[in-house]
Amino acid sequence: MASRIINWITRTHDAIKNGVIGETYRMTEDAAEDAMRMYDTSESLTKSKSISKTEAQKSRGRQARYEYRFNLVMAGVIILNIFMIAIEMDWGPATEAPLEDRVGWILLDCIFTIIFVIECCVRLHWERWKWPR
Repeated sequence: MASRIINWITRTHDAIKNGVIGETYRMTEDAAEDAMRMYDTSESLTKSKSISKTEAQKSRGRQARYEYRFNLVMAGVIILNIFMIAIEMDWGPATEAPLEDRVGWILLDCIFTIIFVIECCVRLHWERWKWPR
């Protein structure tokens, strides 16, 4: 639509400039100049859109860096959780031990569970509808 209007304005301006004004082109030179000013304005709007595209690309790059760091931190948490499970299996209390002996390990498991729930929430926020796919 916008390209049709710009083409029409350009053709009209050329027709007025060349003196070939027929029945279709009943436009004064002032109106053609106003139309060309509008064309220049739309061109500057396009330039500002490209600036906003550049800003959007920077924003996506920034988010990619945050996601990369977040993934590294979560990988560290997963590895730490693996080590804690291994230590608990080797040196932790038996499963039939009283609750008082297992409280520390249960709290540690709860902390890791909370961290992983937070990870899921952060990923849902970042990826929204793309996450479940």
